[in-house]
Amino acid sequence: MTSVLLGDGVDDKPPVVRAARLLRRRELPVVAFRDLFGGATVFTQISGTQLMVSDVPEMGTWVSTYSTLQRLAEVAGDDSEYVAMPGRDLLRTIPDGIGVVIDPGSEHMIALPPQGTGRQEAGAGDARL
Repeated sequence: MTSVLLGDGVDDKPPVVRAARLLRRRELPVVAFRDLFGGATVFTQISGTQLMVSDVPEMGTWVSTYSTLQRLAEVAGDDSEYVAMPGRDLLRTIPDGIGVVIDPGSEHMIALPPQGTGRQEAGAGDARL
């Protein structure tokens, strides 16, 4: 399994995408996914200095983050402002009560619940498939 996560020349997707696929198939523990997400560079849309968030009725407030700049541009446009940072920094930056959706709308989308409802530092906790 290590070669799948780190890259074996067969799949050119970012490691966090490969890990999300394995997690969705229940072939990777949540803790291992969160560790990998914590070390991965993710791309998040901003407005000025503020992260863009979405309020979803009856589901809470979420920030969307993307595994590649290309994926972000496909959703938000080429001219959108963004910040790139390790996933662990994103988790530490967002306030309690805001969840993280990784690559929303994709077949490998993962939702990390908000802090204050079970999410903890990268490397522990739960994920929603």
